Amino acid sequence: MKKAVEMVKAEKTRHVGEVTGLWVAHADFENLQGKVESLGKHLDGAKAAEQLAVECALKTNEMAENLHKEVDAERESSVALNA
Repeated sequence: MKKAVEMVKAEKTRHVGEVTGLWVAHADFENLQGKVESLGKHLDGAKAAEQLAVECALKTNEMAENLHKEVDAERESSVALNA
């Protein structure tokens, strides 16, 4: 009987250790899950910033092309007036 009680106590101790390990793993999982969500939000923000930068670059290129056309037209006009 004494031996059986010792075995039960040992098994109980082992189970307590396993449960503790599971709680620690669960806490780690929740922590990592929060970090993944945070990274997802940062990624969404970075994608939005990238899209905005692309739109600004396209507008800048369009403005530069229009200015080049305007300068070319002014040059042609100046050449025509001087001729």
